[in-house]
Amino acid sequence: MQPASTPTVTQALPINTEPASESPATQIAQMVLPSVVFIAVEAGDEGGLGSGFVIREDGYIVTNSHVTAGASEDGITVEFTDGTSAAAEVVGSDTSYDIAVLKVDRDNLPVLAFADSDDLQVGQQVLAVGAPLGLDNTVTLGIVSALDRPVVAGEFSGASTSTRSKPTQLSTRAIPAGRCSISVAESSG
Repeated sequence: MQPASTPTVTQALPINTEPASESPATQIAQMVLPSVVFIAVEAGDEGGLGSGFVIREDGYIVTNSHVTAGASEDGITVEFTDGTSAAAEVVGSDTSYDIAVLKVDRDNLPVLAFADSDDLQVGQQVLAVGAPLGLDNTVTLGIVSALDRPVVAGEFSGASTSTRSKPTQLSTRAIPAGRCSISVAESSG
């Protein structure tokens, strides 16, 4: 019986010798991230974290209503990707959709444009951008897994504390616990 030969590396070359090119997901993330904000909420002795996105350059931001629920007066702070922050106030909220609109005293903010949700298709790739568990500027790639499905949000231990949101688009992506106000973007807008 012959002894097993030891493999020998005679030359090791990288698979791709060209600089890494930006993927479409990277390009979309770079375009979207400046419009995504980190939200800190004080509610008495407790607090919470969330994320949102700028919808108007004059300081309007969309987040989830559960992020702002119970906020004390002057208890909402928005941090922008440039590191600056501003106090925010809730100017509108709808718990059945789990949505809230905040206003900060800022101008010339980068806006994240809304796309036409009627153009979404099951299987279409999307990016989810947000701040799960306080980890700001988190980007996750996934697909649209369903359209127009009702989603139950809130506590599941009692029917009285649950809310049923309106039909929505669902996307299959690894979303860490603690996620909220995740902006979903895709390459065509």
